[in-house]
Amino acid sequence: MENKLELSDPSLQSENKDVPTIYGCPDNEFSAEADASSLYNAMKGLGTREKAIIDLLTHRSSQQRRNIAGAYKKLYGKELINAMKGELKILISGHFEDVLIALLKPPEVYDAEQIHHAIHLPLTDEDMVINIVCTRNNVELNAIKKAYTNLYDKDLALDISSHVHSSTFFKNLITTTLAANRDDDFDSEENDLEHVMVAVEQAKWDARALYDAGPKRWASDSTFIPLFTGRGLVHLRVVIQELEKLLDMPLEKVLATHLHGDVEKFLERFVKFVKNKHAFFAEILYKSMKGLGTDNRKLIHTIVSRCEKDLDNIKQQFEAAYRKTLESFIIGDTSGYYKQILLALSGYVYQQSEEDIPDLSESDSEGDN
Repeated sequence: MENKLELSDPSLQSENKDVPTIYGCPDNEFSAEADASSLYNAMKGLGTREKAIIDLLTHRSSQQRRNIAGAYKKLYGKELINAMKGELKILISGHFEDVLIALLKPPEVYDAEQIHHAIHLPLTDEDMVINIVCTRNNVELNAIKKAYTNLYDKDLALDISSHVHSSTFFKNLITTTLAANRDDDFDSEENDLEHVMVAVEQAKWDARALYDAGPKRWASDSTFIPLFTGRGLVHLRVVIQELEKLLDMPLEKVLATHLHGDVEKFLERFVKFVKNKHAFFAEILYKSMKGLGTDNRKLIHTIVSRCEKDLDNIKQQFEAAYRKTLESFIIGDTSGYYKQILLALSGYVYQQSEEDIPDLSESDSEGDN
């Protein structure tokens, strides 16, 4: 009889149950038309309109915000995004505007736009591509591909192959992941691993195959691509645990020692995500703000894309890893309404101070990678 790991086995459990920081408005209290009217009045009003906009949008789900945008167009004959960009331009300049616009877009459209930007830079932003492609489930990847085609009239995988200035093996890893053929336990992890049974013998076989081949072949032998891009996350977590027993050291250390370049980056980032996704995103946030300058694109994308999924868990991992709160980093690295909306999305209560007004110079004083 085939040995299987039970669902109670710690190796099959995700770090913690996902806890968001944004829950949205209860359905019985939500009115897209009323919210659209509130936003219209806020944009026409004086003094406290920015706070009203922040309070409303950060207490609505992504779907609710899109419903509000639809109601706004129906009521006032104008796209909500265009209204904000036009009528509030002086007040929502820079990164505050970037956050507002991101909040009003479907997640798959926002992801598709970030990938497009990343692969059309003079030097490909491999981190952004990895951060999106390697952390989305099959349904999400298919939605991103469809959105990309609708936006740019191009196939995403083909566009990556044409524009990414990286190794062939790296592009193969990315495009094969985009095929969205990962085993279903990827999705099951998000639902407390219900009905998931992982064959421990298969995981051990995969770990032994990787160990016998050695790291150099992981980065050159196409036979390993299906393992990295097709196995479910629960299965891969067991593979990594078994492989680390054979190696007698963390897999990330082995990758850093024996591999270099884009493939090492892909495998190292993916291994970190598989082992602890909340720590993975905490590291992205930390790196976006540490040192001089701020990588605002990654900061905004991570907070907006995780606030309705698991940002509360990420906050805890951030503090555990870096001995400072995410709140303190945001306050230290951002300003004005941009700071306020990031804090609100992250589940923090922030009182506006005089130094936050006006909010007109943030885009000039901070980096925008």
